[in-house]
Amino acid sequence: MSDPGAVPRFGSRPGMLGFMKDFANLLTLAGLFCGLFGIYFAVRGLFPAAMIAMLFALLFDWFDGPIARRSRGRSLEFGEFGAQLDSLVDIVCGGVCPAIVLLSYCEFSLWAFPGAFMLLAAGVVRLSYFNSFGSGHDPTHVGLTIDNNLIAVPLVFLLDGLLGPSDGTVRWCSPILSAATIRERRRTLRSRKEPLQPLAGTGSACSSR
Repeated sequence: MSDPGAVPRFGSRPGMLGFMKDFANLLTLAGLFCGLFGIYFAVRGLFPAAMIAMLFALLFDWFDGPIARRSRGRSLEFGEFGAQLDSLVDIVCGGVCPAIVLLSYCEFSLWAFPGAFMLLAAGVVRLSYFNSFGSGHDPTHVGLTIDNNLIAVPLVFLLDGLLGPSDGTVRWCSPILSAATIRERRRTLRSRKEPLQPLAGTGSACSSR
């Protein structure tokens, strides 16, 4: 008779490539592919193409969560793997890609590095926070999710194009987005008594915090 509290053996879970049989995880990797294309186009100076790639990355990020939730028989292991995969892809697509776009648009000027770093650091701090404590019902969470960068940056470029070519508009968007990403409000007396809920292994459904 097996011990119900025993830890499952490693042989009971799929190998690394075995987790790629999950359609939601494949969509997450498709988003990573688009994010990498966004970086490539940005470095080449093809900013309209970079914006399109970022928007496609956003679409994949939006759809992998609902598909993960609707997948029948999706095991806890696939959910845990999907959550970690989605978080790492979010850093690349919602953090690294917009930062590279900013740097490239400003011709890799040293003046653009602080803004690019703030944008990336804010996303990493936010994801680390929610990976550690989960979203739960924390009333201090009022900031923007990291995938909003994939909407905001193309909108800023559109605005910059309407107002005329200038890197000032794009450069100043990063501090605003960074502050919005990690913005919190003061805890109420009640919220101090409520512990944070741990992050559940629901796969991509926990993504885009």
